[in-house]
Amino acid sequence: MPFVQGRLSGQPAKGLITTQCAHSQRAMHIAMDSALNFRVAEPGARPLIFAPLKVVQPGAPSIIEGF
Repeated sequence: MPFVQGRLSGQPAKGLITTQCAHSQRAMHIAMDSALNFRVAEPGARPLIFAPLKVVQPGAPSIIEGF
């Protein structure tokens, strides 16, 4: 994921996620950057995004150690 790579390298990163809707099975393309900004290519699509990183202890050397 771009936000993990960006945090690890200390440099901005971006990526493209190709997935599908769990309800309609329609394809979705989501562009995301290391600041967690995102854009969905399909008009009208409003995906739910879940990022449980709030439970990670700030300042931990890694996500694994932060739990």
